[in-house]
Amino acid sequence: MEKIKEETKAIELASKLGENADNNQISNMEVKLPSMKRGPIAKIWDKVCDIYNGFMSEETPSSLKVLLLGSLLYLVLPIDIVPDFIPVGGLIDDVTVLTFVWSKLVKVAKLGNHIGSSVVKQTVGDKIQESIKTAYNKAFEFGKTKLDSILKKKAKNTIKNCVLSLFAFVIAILFLLNDTQESALISSLIIIILLLRTLFSFIKNIPLVFQILKIYIKEKNIDDTIAVYLKTTYAFIQPIEDFKNKIKVFKDIPDLKELVYLQRKALMKTIIEITITVVLAIILAFVFKRVLIYYTDYNFIEIITLPFLKLFKLFK
Repeated sequence: MEKIKEETKAIELASKLGENADNNQISNMEVKLPSMKRGPIAKIWDKVCDIYNGFMSEETPSSLKVLLLGSLLYLVLPIDIVPDFIPVGGLIDDVTVLTFVWSKLVKVAKLGNHIGSSVVKQTVGDKIQESIKTAYNKAFEFGKTKLDSILKKKAKNTIKNCVLSLFAFVIAILFLLNDTQESALISSLIIIILLLRTLFSFIKNIPLVFQILKIYIKEKNIDDTIAVYLKTTYAFIQPIEDFKNKIKVFKDIPDLKELVYLQRKALMKTIIEITITVVLAIILAFVFKRVLIYYTDYNFIEIITLPFLKLFKLFK
């Protein structure tokens, strides 16, 4: 008699949970279900798989699906978020609920040993793993796309700054060729602005250089250094890495190495761009020096200090 009461209570409990379930609860159940394979539940895990497969099967009647879903929700829902219509004091053991629902599944649906095989082609583990992988892949793709966008934007800014600096250097040389005091003054101002801009950029990047050196001293590996740098610099990467660490049992998912490759590729591209710019700047500096010698009466120090001398004479 007591067993019948418990069975009735289990069926009612599962039915109420299943009837009131929403899509978010179902998705949450699919993600959390694999982690429930522990303790007493591990001993009846085949029954849990049967229940899930029965729920996923299109051949299972809707009324029975509600019951199956409810039992799975009861398993994964913490006590503090069980709906109010279920008195907490009357909750019964998870194993009891699942066992009773499983026996009803076998009895009502008459699936017996077919559950999880002919009725459903995909096992509960495969289905849940696929859901988790899909969620992780979406998160990873978002992070990868965002990082790629940031790196491309930085690369464009680097190219733009290099081109503008070289263009300004050429303009300074052209003004110097006019061999007038006004042209020399304009050329001098352009060179001073370029020098100050370069100095500002150098000072601005000193903390970054020290940060990377500090990481490298600790990691002693370039890829590991880049990985740590990415996680500390871009806030959206660490949650993706945390997600991966929780599902590290899956071997065929993308990981931080792909993002490290993106960063390395962008870094090499930036180094090449800056190297080309430096080489061109050296060539232009050589031309600038020759123009000073053959077309003006100034040397480099004099052309740089020219605006300050003019300003000093103005206020004298």
